[in-house]
Amino acid sequence: MPIFLLSFLMLLFSTNLYAQTAGCVNGKLQDPKAWFFNHINRPEGSSANDWAAILRNSGLQAGPAPGVKAGPQNFGITQQLDGAGNPRSRVFLPTDIADSLGYFTRVVDTLADGAGGLVWSWFEASTPPYAPRVCDSIIVVPVPPVDNHEDIYHRLDQLDNEVRALKVMDANLDIKLTDVDNRVKFLEARPFYNGCEVIAFSFRARCSLTK
Repeated sequence: MPIFLLSFLMLLFSTNLYAQTAGCVNGKLQDPKAWFFNHINRPEGSSANDWAAILRNSGLQAGPAPGVKAGPQNFGITQQLDGAGNPRSRVFLPTDIADSLGYFTRVVDTLADGAGGLVWSWFEASTPPYAPRVCDSIIVVPVPPVDNHEDIYHRLDQLDNEVRALKVMDANLDIKLTDVDNRVKFLEARPFYNGCEVIAFSFRARCSLTK
C-alpha cells in the first residue's frame, strides 16, 4: 500500500472531520468577530497597515440605507464606504431594531493604534442588539480512535473482504440477469399457434402456425 494512502487513512481513522463557518454556533452566526477575522484572513491585533486593500477586496457590501435591512450576503455583515466607494474601516452588523437614525445596523470599528502603526481590532457599539443570521452548524463525523497500526490493517482487511463479497454478488447477479435474458429471447423466438378455426361438426381445429 502506498505510504501517502496509509498516512491519509491513519489521519481519517484517528480524527474527527469538521465543516463549519467560523463563529457559527447552533445554526446562527453568534460570533461575528470570529467570522470577520477569519474572512479577511487576519488575526485580531495584527498589523493593519494594508487595511484599505484588505477591506476593498473583502467582498463586504456597502451598508444598507436607513429603513433597509442588509441582504443575505456575508450573513448581513456590511461595511462603510465613502462616496468614491473606498472603505472607511467600519463594519456594520445586522439588527432587527433600527438605531436612532433609522439604520438596521450595529457599528463596529475595526482599527486601532498600535506600536508599529494600525492594528486590527473590534470595538462594537452597545446598541442596537445584533441579530445573528442563519449559518451552517458544525458537522461532525465521529470516527473511532485508532490505538495502533494493526487496527488500521484489520479494518482495511474487513473493508477489502466486504468489497470482494459485493463483487461476487454483482457477478452472480449478472449471471442471473443473463440467464433471464436468454430465457426471454428463447420464448420470444418460439412459434405459436394463431388463427384457429373450428371445423363444423368436429372437435378438431384448423390452426395456422405463426411466429
